[in-house]
Amino acid sequence: ADVLVFLAVSCIPSRRLLQIFAEAATRAQTTTPTLWHSPVRGLTAAPSVCYPVTGGMDALLADPEGLTRPTLVPGRWRDSFAMTARDWRLVLPLVKASHPFDGAPSDIESVLAARSGQLRQVAGAVAYRQPAPAQELSLTATA
Repeated sequence: ADVLVFLAVSCIPSRRLLQIFAEAATRAQTTTPTLWHSPVRGLTAAPSVCYPVTGGMDALLADPEGLTRPTLVPGRWRDSFAMTARDWRLVLPLVKASHPFDGAPSDIESVLAARSGQLRQVAGAVAYRQPAPAQELSLTATA
């Protein structure tokens, strides 16, 4: 693979997310490791057993205004990002060396900074986050 795309299990990719990430990462002339990320928008609960296939996900946004404010929320890139295979091979050994058990996302950021890497937001590649199930919310509240 030339481009690796990482998406949180709670997220649904927009129709062209993979294509847009691949085009951005392969067309860019970067000389340092680059992490490409997309906006992540929160969804309301599914109207039934699943989300509708037609009609678009934007109608189900918990914050419809969010699409007009494509600002990066610190740490939010972790839910939807891509790297070229070359950049991933450069970054991964350093991440594992600094945090050998789980390769925490903050370690990816620190390795990028140490290698003069960059975070770049990709316009049009949107991921939609599903809300946590009610039982998960109640466990979090009591913990």
